[in-house]
Amino acid sequence: MFMATTDFVPSVQYGDWLGRVEADDVYPNDISEWAREAGLIANGEGVLAIRLSISDTQTGDVAQPCITILYANYSLFESLREGGSRENLKAKEAPISVQHLLEAFKRFSFVMTRSGFSLGSGFTIELEE
Repeated sequence: MFMATTDFVPSVQYGDWLGRVEADDVYPNDISEWAREAGLIANGEGVLAIRLSISDTQTGDVAQPCITILYANYSLFESLREGGSRENLKAKEAPISVQHLLEAFKRFSFVMTRSGFSLGSGFTIELEE
């Protein structure tokens, strides 16, 4: 049987903007709880990574975001943090509403720069009024 594969590297068609995102969990209703309620993972499993994809936004009919989750049994989390075997990791894709995505995190911070530009570590600048 053919199994589709995926990676957890962000990619878009042209790569005009590159960046990074950080987020804080909402307890107790974090992204793992959303995945459990959506029937994607079982009790005792948790989400380790997500990739969010939003297709062509210029058509006037923005497609529903798609989330790919990387998950495992909670009992494996510590060994995975320490570089343990990844053979028991699993991945699934599902649609997710923007509302559900935002509700699964307390806060987000996104930074993107045009491809080829780097602000370097610790860049700060005074805001104009």
